[in-house]
Amino acid sequence: MKTEAGFTLIETLAALVFVAVLAALAAGYLRASPAAVRVGAEAERLAALLQRARADAFATQRESRVVVDGVARTYGIAGAPARRVPADMALSADLAATGIDQAGVIRFFPVGTASGGVIRLSLQGAEGAVRVNWATGAITVEGPAR
Repeated sequence: MKTEAGFTLIETLAALVFVAVLAALAAGYLRASPAAVRVGAEAERLAALLQRARADAFATQRESRVVVDGVARTYGIAGAPARRVPADMALSADLAATGIDQAGVIRFFPVGTASGGVIRLSLQGAEGAVRVNWATGAITVEGPAR
């Protein structure tokens, strides 16, 4: 009697089906919702504008300001046209000089520090935040959480 090592066709197919089911489930969890993608893109735009203001302060050796208005849902470098977030997206800011949802300013100083604060964006349950560290002027994007 001869025995051969290996897997049968049924065992191989069962293993492939199992891997395919796992891959399909993982793809569903990894795919971001359209709202999360939109919030993330807006947060990245905001972070880029804050980085520009920070770089301007360092390059010109003058204070640079970014105005954030939660009521009007706009943000921009002081003296330049402001960007309005999409109509269905909420914008709120918790800044050192103001309270939540009020117009306020994030100030970047030539030495690299900032007044600091957190700007939050939300849309259909997806939330993201852009944080400015007051001590270092570092800008970080968090989220969006689905």
